Amino acid sequence: MTGNLTKISSLVKVVATPPRERNLPMPNSVSGTMRAMVLHHSGEALRLEHWPIPQPAAGQLQLRIEACGVCRTDLHLLDGELPYPRWPIIPGHEIVGRVSAIGAGVTGFTVGERVGVPWLGWTCGQCRFCLSGRENLCESARFTGYQIYGGYADYTVADARYCFPLPCHADQSAAELAPLLCAGLIGYRALRLVSEAHKVGIYGFGAAAHIIAQVMRHAGQEFYAFTRPATQKRRTLPVFLALAGLAALTKRHQICWTRP
Repeated sequence: MTGNLTKISSLVKVVATPPRERNLPMPNSVSGTMRAMVLHHSGEALRLEHWPIPQPAAGQLQLRIEACGVCRTDLHLLDGELPYPRWPIIPGHEIVGRVSAIGAGVTGFTVGERVGVPWLGWTCGQCRFCLSGRENLCESARFTGYQIYGGYADYTVADARYCFPLPCHADQSAAELAPLLCAGLIGYRALRLVSEAHKVGIYGFGAAAHIIAQVMRHAGQEFYAFTRPATQKRRTLPVFLALAGLAALTKRHQICWTRP
């Protein structure tokens, strides 16, 4: 995680750009300009630019962003490992923000409410996957921070179908919630398939695993993480153990080294 942040920060440079045309402001929405970290092409530096604040279309929410996490997928985008991205793009898909305006036809949200936006940002609602409750496999899906402007900005707009209400307790910071919007979601999606198991094996011990490790520890489950004994992994392991709330490995919580 620290390495990811270092890599992101090393790719940042500051420029100013003229405002771009966007949808006309809706009544009661926030307008003006905002700061955005923009990637114009893989391998280039992120640029701090000033863009018009996006306005919500029908079915969308406008959000004032509180925090946005850094995911390994963001680095895949930076490194040119994802096909057909949108250029230029505002990366970031672990978004926590407050609703600042509500587009036409949207119900169930209020201005000021805290919500989260994940990687999956839009689906067609008509293909065989969408109609069978497997929207993550939608044949026309679009993804936040990759084909849809993401969270490395002051504001964004998002499909209300993929905005999730989040707690806003005083002791629950936006930065703590942000990783749940990707690593937490994919980890829990896998964990719920084996939620009744007494012993659980995890392939790898990264962002998703260290979150579900906390869930399993709380539930009293044994878990065994299988990962490679690379030097980098050995340096990273103590960090993830600490994040998972484990001061050291025990017989009930083990790391099993596998061949490269």
